[in-house]
Amino acid sequence: MTGDVLDLSIAGYEFDATTLGADAEWDANWLVVAGEVTTAGETWTFRNPCLTTWEARELLEFLREAKVDASVEFTEPNLSFHVTEATDDTVTVGACLRAEAAAATATHDVRWGSGTSVWFRVSRGGLDEAATAWAAELECFPQR
Repeated sequence: MTGDVLDLSIAGYEFDATTLGADAEWDANWLVVAGEVTTAGETWTFRNPCLTTWEARELLEFLREAKVDASVEFTEPNLSFHVTEATDDTVTVGACLRAEAAAATATHDVRWGSGTSVWFRVSRGGLDEAATAWAAELECFPQR
């Protein structure tokens, strides 16, 4: 893999299911995502409930398909992804980090507007590995 580094993992559900009411489908399915980012000589971490269980599965499908012009955005604006180039061997993926996922040094306009872009050129095999790792994470956090 070449380019910036973005490591995502699921830290848990935002809310304990025992404290939620019967009609709390959305609240029951928010996942806390932990991220570590390195780009342009800057490194930061974030930890925020920014994906639902079904959105985390959309991200998995995005990783598995990875075709040109594919993109995925979510309810919370923290993360979005798009493919700018794809061949049989490599894929170039851009990730946009906003809000709580942006660097602490980001200006207000970057944090709440344009976001910080990170870019990855990764082999198809590397992308398959990332998808497999994300799928393993999701196994521990089914839709409730």
